Amino acid sequence: MLHFSKRLAASYALVGPSSFQAVRHGHDFTAKDFRTWAGTVLAARELARTGPFKTAPQAKHLLAEAIRRVASRLGNTPAVCRKSHVHPAIVEAYLAGRIAEGCPDDDDTYEEAVLALLERWGETAQSPEG
Repeated sequence: MLHFSKRLAASYALVGPSSFQAVRHGHDFTAKDFRTWAGTVLAARELARTGPFKTAPQAKHLLAEAIRRVASRLGNTPAVCRKSHVHPAIVEAYLAGRIAEGCPDDDDTYEEAVLALLERWGETAQSPEG
């Protein structure tokens, strides 16, 4: 999935209406790439709307509920959804209390905000300290 987000970040191809242009112009995306992007964006939105948590058990419960809602939309089980269709940066950002600041609830810029969050996560994941 990290490979997917790097390709996505490098080409910026799956944001907005340019998705179909990217496919038409030879970018090598599969149906799973689109499904993973959809799952990642849906999870970010669900978690941002869930709001903050007060305890670790509450965070776990709210995360599981959000993943269930996304899985239902994608027609998967929650386990498959979380493992295969939600980027780990989204889960990490939620558990760190940063999902709402990283992904404000704005329909016009939501996918771009998720992409920016993934790019930041990729930078910290690659740094020697992270």
